[in-house]
Amino acid sequence: MIYRENVACGHKITRSTHDILSTLNTTRDKSVDSQDLLSTDLSRVERASRECRLNVVCRPLWELFFYLQARCYSNFISLSLKTASISSNNSSSSSNSSSSSSRSRSSSSSSSSSSSSSSSVVAAVAAAAAVVAAVAAVAVVTVLVVVVVVVVAAVDAVAAATVAAPAAVAATAVAAVAAVVAVAEVVGATAATAVEGVAAVAVVAEVAAVVVVIEAVVVIAVVIVVVVVVVVVVVVVVVVVVIGLVVVVVVVVEVVVVVVVVVVVVAVVVVGVGVVVVVVVVVVVVVVVVVVVVVVVVVVVLVVVVLVVVVVVEVVVVRLVVVVVEVRLVVVVVVVEVVTESGVVIVAVAV
Repeated sequence: MIYRENVACGHKITRSTHDILSTLNTTRDKSVDSQDLLSTDLSRVERASRECRLNVVCRPLWELFFYLQARCYSNFISLSLKTASISSNNSSSSSNSSSSSSRSRSSSSSSSSSSSSSSSVVAAVAAAAAVVAAVAAVAVVTVLVVVVVVVVAAVDAVAAATVAAPAAVAATAVAAVAAVVAVAEVVGATAATAVEGVAAVAVVAEVAAVVVVIEAVVVIAVVIVVVVVVVVVVVVVVVVVVIGLVVVVVVVVEVVVVVVVVVVVVAVVVVGVGVVVVVVVVVVVVVVVVVVVVVVVVVVVLVVVVLVVVVVVEVVVVRLVVVVVEVRLVVVVVVVEVVTESGVVIVAVAV
């Protein structure tokens, strides 16, 4: 779409240049006042140039990020539901095995009932962990989208300030050339052969400008594809790491809860150990679980920070490439206008 728009802009500039040359021929052949016609043609060239500069944008990047956000939402919710289902199946199988062992051994009935209750607790903990993981994933994606919006707004402001100066130079050059052309009209008419030579030079310059536009579009497309691939790979890696950490935490919590329940039951019911020893064991286990959870949280935070930095760098690179291409297009359009109009003035003055 960007390529078609830029080619159309090239045709607009070509038509406007031919209108100027036709006006000069009318002045030479019929001796009529064409100052108004020249002003109209020059304003048409300026408007076509400004439309060409405004066509180079990075609209597909926004559609990509909103598409990634929706896909991340659906993937995290489905993975969370699968994790909860697996945990529930594990808890039901452990409860079935404990009930069969209770039928075979009547002496350990108290320990098996405690194990079934602990399995229910483990299933509840696993479901809660899955929900927390889904909420955390949605929060991470939202933060990334907000960061991208802020960075793109800042780079757009810089781009607008950068392109404003060449646009002003182009407007000044067009106005100066129009004034010189008006003076040249008073001095004398333009020869037909000279006008044809100037038209040929203008067409060559416009073809070169179209080639530069095609180059710029290709460069922007390649950069956008590379950025999209890098961002998708980073997001997939981070999602896999976060889900793996959540599964590890759930498994560790399940094992710790089962071990604590079994140790307490054996110590109190079978061995007859005092309450102080049981309390000490429980405290040690709780401390170990807290340390594991803290380590996992720190790792997740570091991964999220790395992802944010990568996304910011990629967005800045894309926007800077777009700014450079816009400035180059402005310079090319100014050169085309100045070469065309200067050639007309030189031929007219020579005649």
